[in-house]
This record gives sequence, structure tokens and C-alpha cells, in this order.
Amino acid sequence: MKNTVASFFFLILLCASSVISFSSLTDGHHWGGDFSQYIMQARSILAGNPSGFVKENRIMLQESSPPPFCPVAYPWGFPVLLAPFYAASGEDILVLKLPGVIFYLLFLYTLYWGFRKYHSAPWLFALILFCSLNPETIISLNEIGSDIPFLFFSTICLVFIRRIIVERKYLLSSTWDPVLLGAMIAMAFFIRTNGFLLLPALGFAQLAMTLQRLEQNTTQKRSRFRNIASCIGKHRQHVFYHIQPYLVFFILVLLWNIMLPAGGSSHLEHLKWITPDTLYRNFIFHYKLCLSFFSTIPHRGLIFWITVPLFIWGFCVRYRSDHFIFVYIILTFGLYITWPHQPAFRFILPVMPLYISFVFTGIERLGKISTPRWRISWNTVSIVSVILIISWFGWKTVKKSFRNLQQDRKMTSGPYSQTSMEMFSFIKEQTDPKSTIEFFKPRVMRMITGRKCVRLTEVKGFSRVDYLCMYVRANEDAYKMQITLEEFTSLSAQKRIQLVYENKEFSVYKLTDYNRTRSFLTDRLSKKTVSG
Repeated sequence: MKNTVASFFFLILLCASSVISFSSLTDGHHWGGDFSQYIMQARSILAGNPSGFVKENRIMLQESSPPPFCPVAYPWGFPVLLAPFYAASGEDILVLKLPGVIFYLLFLYTLYWGFRKYHSAPWLFALILFCSLNPETIISLNEIGSDIPFLFFSTICLVFIRRIIVERKYLLSSTWDPVLLGAMIAMAFFIRTNGFLLLPALGFAQLAMTLQRLEQNTTQKRSRFRNIASCIGKHRQHVFYHIQPYLVFFILVLLWNIMLPAGGSSHLEHLKWITPDTLYRNFIFHYKLCLSFFSTIPHRGLIFWITVPLFIWGFCVRYRSDHFIFVYIILTFGLYITWPHQPAFRFILPVMPLYISFVFTGIERLGKISTPRWRISWNTVSIVSVILIISWFGWKTVKKSFRNLQQDRKMTSGPYSQTSMEMFSFIKEQTDPKSTIEFFKPRVMRMITGRKCVRLTEVKGFSRVDYLCMYVRANEDAYKMQITLEEFTSLSAQKRIQLVYENKEFSVYKLTDYNRTRSFLTDRLSKKTVSG
């Protein structure tokens, strides 16, 4: 009866979450270029020419100013998921955001199904509401990216590890469970390369559970190494059972790499920029990202530090069964702290439900072990605090979704605003299809107009460019991705550019043939002088 009531309430919550999430979607996108590359990769899959996309993208990066602003190709998992939606709707941005909503709802179901043994019903629903109404999660839903699908696959892989390895219960059967586990980890890896962190988490779970069972079953006083060696000799079939997920993973990765080009999809070449300074800055930056767990809440720093000892206590309560989850959290933070670039909150989004789950376990257990006098006070304070936080999230999220519907889902900025689309229309209709455009977001320009595009921050590379498109209402970050005002003034004074189109946000200039030729010869002569 209790399960029926809980399932009924979860169904209501899931329906409400689907309405809120869909209402939050806009009919546009911000200027980040990742979404356009995902769309182009999906388009290349449907066209049967992913290697052609990789080749064109590599040329764009080689001809743009260093350092490279994106990999030659992102992991192909999300473009594969996106391809059916692109085939059905083309470049309809609203439709292309639906995979995020679908995997977001699947993630919520995974929390309900996989975390029921961690929490009592009230705290389980509190966990689901915390994750579903979190403003940062809703922001990720409004982007075409791999964040939400990876959130689902990483979470369900951890649930499978607990059920198959720790609890030794079947999902399908003893034959198919390790195959399913390896396939799901491979899918997480196909979507994001840091999905490989699930493998050491799996290995740690297998090792820890093996040691626990040996301690329970072994009466002889021998070293753990000898016990493990003896166990392997006697139970070779169990060894193969534990190796199967890794075999399935590597076979699928091998097949995947045969079918689709890699293109440096993991940014690994960027690791050469690691310095002690970047490590320190990233450590501080990730602390600030953790504060986003409580985004928009007043005094969120204080609230976060209150949850830290609760998280530690929750892990101490569950360490014998959930040690591998803690390993996954540490590895995830370790990877991004060593990363030379500063990521957004969406990169640590898969850690959020795990962290909050441990916090809620700590709250629940403290409420049970405290004295009766303090138990009522503790439960009252903790429950009221969590309700206030979730209510704040809900009010902010619903308010933002309602405002979005009032505005008819329109965005006043970004590549799909009216002024941007007018500029793109000019490029498509009034320029040669073989021309090259200089623009601060070359992937977006290339996706929408089909023109070859580069991003240059120095004038010396303009010999390869036919048109210069300036974002005249750029913010500070955008200005860093364009030529300086002094360089632009110099180009204008030398009459090397001619204005052919402008609106309140963009100006398009055609580079004159004579000055392009003179610039090209100057570049060639300077190169010969340097070499000489």
C-alpha cells in the first residue's frame, strides 16, 4: 500500500516536472558554440559524412587564432541521440532541446527507483524535488548539450553498480547483467569522455566487496593477497563475471571508434597547460561551483558549509555499501581541478544528487540517534529548512518558466534573435557560398549560413578572409574574441574593408581585393624574412 501511494505521488511529481521543464524552454539559444557543433555532428551522421565534418572543423581550427576554442569533434554519443530529432524537425531549436527534457525525466525516475533504499519516502521525495527544481538544472535543460543525458547515464550506472555488485541482485540475469552494466558505462563514455571514471568506481566496488566477503568467509589467518589468489583459483567463473563489464566496454568503444572518427574529442591535449597556479585557481573555482547547489538562496555559502559535516556523516553511515560513489565524486572533482580551463556548474551536475543524498542520509540518521528531547527539535529544524530551500527553488523556477511563456519563449539576444537572424540572412543571400567569414562564433555562423568561417584576433591572418562580421554590441568576453578597436580603425583608415551591411548589433565588411592581395604578399614576405 505504501509503495502504491508513493508511486502515485511520484507520478504527479513527474508530470509537474515535465510541465515546468518544457515551459522553461526558449525558442533560442545563447552564443556558446558547443550547441552548434553538436547539431552539425548530428547532421553529418544523417548525411553519412561524419569524417567530412571532422575534416572541415579541423581546417577551421587550424586557420583560426590560437589557442583552439573547441575539439575537432565532441564525443559522438549525444549527436547520435540528437540525430532523430534533427531528422524530424531540422534546425528547430525547441525540438532539439527535447532530448534534454526526456533524459531529465528519466533521471528523476532513476532517483526514485534507485535511491529508495537510501531514504525514507519523505526524504526521497525531498531529494527528487531538490534536483528537479534546482535553478541550475533548469538552466541546463535550456541548452542543447550533453549535460543532462550524461547526468542520467552516470547516475543509473552507479545505481546498477550498487544493485549488481554490492547487493548481488539480478536486474535481468547473471548472464546479461554484466553486459548491461558494461554497455551503460560505454554509453556514458560515448556522451562524455569523463564517463570512463565509472570504470575505477566499478573496480573499487568489486575489490571492496570481494575483501568484505573474504573477511566473512575465511577462517584461516592468511594475508588478503593469498585469500584473493585462493578465491580466484577456486571461482574462475566469478572472475569472468566481474571482468565482463570491462570487456563489453572496450569492445563497444573499439566498434564505436571504427564507425565514427575520434577527432581529439576529449580535450586531452589541453592538459599540457596545467600549472600550480591553474590548480589553485580551479580549486577555489570549484568551491564556488559547489555553492551553486544552493543557487539563488541567500547566504548560500553558510548553507553549504552546514551541509559539509552532514555529507561526511552520511558517507560514514553508508560507507560499506556506497564507497564507490564517494570514489566517483572524488575522481570527478580531481579531474576538473586538474583541468586547465574553468568549467561551468553543468560539469559537476552529476555530483549534485550524490552529494545531497549523503547530506539527507546524515540528517535522517542524526534524527534517529539523538535523544528524544533533541530528536523533535532536530527533525523540526532540518525538515523546515529543507522545505524552505525547496520552496525557494520552486518559486524561482516556476516564476521563470511562467515569464518565459509570457514572452512567447523568445530570447532578445543570441544567434536566434531578430537582429542576429537578419545578419545571417544577409550572409546566406548576399555572399558567395565559397566565401570565408571572420566571426567571433565561427561554429554558429557555419551551422546557420553554411559558409566557411574562422575566428581571428589578429589582423595578420585576414589574407584568408572575404568578409569581416563585427559584433558591435559585444560584452567583455566577446570583445576578447574579436580584433581590437585600434586594429579595426587601422583597417578602415587603410580602406581595406568596405561596409556592406549593418544593424544595431552587427556590421559586415567586405575585404577589398587589392588590400587582401597586398596583405597576403606582406605575410609571405615577412615569413621569408623570418626564415632567412
